[in-house]
Amino acid sequence: VTPFSSISVYEGMVAAFGAKKVTLLTDDMLYEDIVPQMVNPKSGKAGFAGSYIKGHDPLGTVVFEEDAERLTFAWKYGSPDSSLLNDHFAAYWTTSFTPKKSGTVRFVISGDDGYRILIDGKQICGHWGNHSLSTRSAFFDMEAGRKYDIKVEYYENVGEATLNFTAGMLSEQKLQKM
Repeated sequence: VTPFSSISVYEGMVAAFGAKKVTLLTDDMLYEDIVPQMVNPKSGKAGFAGSYIKGHDPLGTVVFEEDAERLTFAWKYGSPDSSLLNDHFAAYWTTSFTPKKSGTVRFVISGDDGYRILIDGKQICGHWGNHSLSTRSAFFDMEAGRKYDIKVEYYENVGEATLNFTAGMLSEQKLQKM
């Protein structure tokens, strides 16, 4: 019997063509992070306006509000605030983005449990249900100079609570440097 080992596609390409001919492209190499350009509608500063709710319904009664520069939360088996239980809470964050140039934006969101992204009130991406950590992404074409309202909704059922949201615009400059 001849032993074998698994290798990735990248490792196979490097073995076949050499490391100097193969470049693994990552999101950082292709997309410009646009989250710092998003504007909190309440403060006018960069970031998101957040509202937290008891229960699963993101349209329920707001218990507390808290701004965030980024949506990167790992509450684990806890909650964002002592006014909420460790399980059975919801939240939503609002922001706006006005692109300086037209292009396609890639949104990536992951969470445990339900989450969704809405742009101008229409859902573009999500996994609304009770589940362990999962990730979804969507591409959305945006027009230069037009303001887009973005809302991220989330709820925690039981167990671990986590949410991560990123957004990036394909960067022609980064592509040209390759």
